[in-house]
Amino acid sequence: MLLAFVRRLGETLFARCEALSPKWGWATIALLATALGVSLCTPDYRHQLDVFGLAPHRPHPQWPDLELVRHCLSEQIDNPFVRHSFADSNVGLHAEKMTFRLSMPFLGHILGLRLGGLILLQQLCGVLFLGLVWKLGWRATDDSVCAALLPFAFAFSYVGQACFVDLIACFDGMALCGLAVAMCFRNPGVIFLGMCFACWTDERAMVVSPLLLMWWVLHQAGPRVWRNPRVWAVGLGVLCYVAGRLALGHLWHVRQWHKDLFPAGTWAVRWPIFLVGLAFSLKWLWFIIGAAALAAFLSRKRWLAATMVLFVVAYLGSCTLVWDTTRSAAYAFPSVILALAFLSRTESLTTIRWLLFGICVLGSLTPSGYVAGDILWFPLPTGW
Repeated sequence: MLLAFVRRLGETLFARCEALSPKWGWATIALLATALGVSLCTPDYRHQLDVFGLAPHRPHPQWPDLELVRHCLSEQIDNPFVRHSFADSNVGLHAEKMTFRLSMPFLGHILGLRLGGLILLQQLCGVLFLGLVWKLGWRATDDSVCAALLPFAFAFSYVGQACFVDLIACFDGMALCGLAVAMCFRNPGVIFLGMCFACWTDERAMVVSPLLLMWWVLHQAGPRVWRNPRVWAVGLGVLCYVAGRLALGHLWHVRQWHKDLFPAGTWAVRWPIFLVGLAFSLKWLWFIIGAAALAAFLSRKRWLAATMVLFVVAYLGSCTLVWDTTRSAAYAFPSVILALAFLSRTESLTTIRWLLFGICVLGSLTPSGYVAGDILWFPLPTGW
């Protein structure tokens, strides 16, 4: 009886998704996914009032450097392209890493926005991000039902909630949105700008750029990949970021990379908390990547899927060396879109629909969490 009820529920949901207007369906789905995802991740509304200046300020009990980070961001907003006082901070200080994360301070400088305004802008872009996920789901599967279910699967995991729970001003959600723009639009100029914006928001976007190259190689009409302007746009965006970062580092006499990494030998001790943080980043969406890996194993011609899986495994391995496990792993979300595209070529749409439906149900029933170092915040966001 329970299986029959679930089957009727799924078929009814599929019919409703097919009835959505292609023109405004993305907006409807994005707003509904936002409402469900934000409500289920139990955001700290009191802290939101604090950030926007509508409630008394309260210090963070577990992150004493938060006030310094906010002060550094204010310095960057006032003048983004000068050497700031926090460029020579102690090893491992988060403020030091902000030296080359200039996208949001530049936006704040141009638009006249401070911390509260930038966080509000990020939350608005969170709705846009889920709308872009809808478009990417459509392009990957050419199916309206899969496209409608995918934003909900994202909204129930950290990658879809990053724009709404980030009240510290890390701006991961904006970097994820930039990557989604670089995947969603076909104009090479827009791809280049999206890639540049994502990289200058957080350097992790540069590390996962091979996934975007694979995405546009997958959509290459002819055999000559080197003639694809979209592939060149992604590569040029990364090269411009690297060149600009090296130039600013030389001009400001600031080191490029930091040594605040976990020793590789500690993985034998940290692996349980690492796996938890990894799971929280995409939650049940990892099943899609696993299904693509299985398809690549069973089919000898799926070399691109195999390459994607190997890259994701290598990238997730590097996440064991950094403090923010969940944040870092969330940047691998383009692999979900790639995996869907692979599965749509090997499996029936009915199978993919039920897979996404199951992921949405499981995501709504399991709370979200966040792992940083050896600390687990559960559920999202951190307690105050």
